[in-house]
Amino acid sequence: MAGHAMCHATGISGLLDSERHVSLALARVGLATIGANVQTHRLNMGLSIRNLAKRAMVSKSTIVALEQGRSCRPATLAKVCAAMGLHVERFLDPTAGGQAKELVHRRGGEEWFALDSLTSGPASESEGARLVMFQNIPADAGFRAGLIELRDVTPVREHLGREFVYVLKGSALIEIDGRSFTLVAGESAFVPEGAPHAYGPAQGSADPVQLLCVRVD
Repeated sequence: MAGHAMCHATGISGLLDSERHVSLALARVGLATIGANVQTHRLNMGLSIRNLAKRAMVSKSTIVALEQGRSCRPATLAKVCAAMGLHVERFLDPTAGGQAKELVHRRGGEEWFALDSLTSGPASESEGARLVMFQNIPADAGFRAGLIELRDVTPVREHLGREFVYVLKGSALIEIDGRSFTLVAGESAFVPEGAPHAYGPAQGSADPVQLLCVRVD
């Protein structure tokens, strides 16, 4: 009973943290920037307003209002993140629809985020699976890239777009559509669009396992 109560409290705390992070993001960047980024990523993914609204379980007018920068509730943006399989940070780039501010991404000062939460704030080094997103790729490039660190197995995920992962460090256990593969540094895997997949350290691998991840719209 005590364990159940602790898990319940942890879940509520996580939801509150996510809602707080989304609210701060809306206040910090502004609806115009977020709406422009949502539209850019939606078009890159080949989604109509109707299709995105259906996936996010909101009305078409809600998506139109968001993309036009007129209104957006934190819960709505969280639903859009889930529907598109994108972390909320992807929608905060002020260079939406244009070139990235920098042509190179340098080490140091990056913010890491939990891989299994699309609306949470920065994650600590102890996070089971975390991701840093390369900020030098424009929103309209048609692909996204980042670095994944694994200390534990991720939940099974599926999303729009195809994904490519390359093992940089350690040994990874990759599950794709019910099949398991153990990959060492220098090996890679391809995840077809919509295929259920999960990543984790292979047995005996040193922590953390590092993956280069590229997702193509």
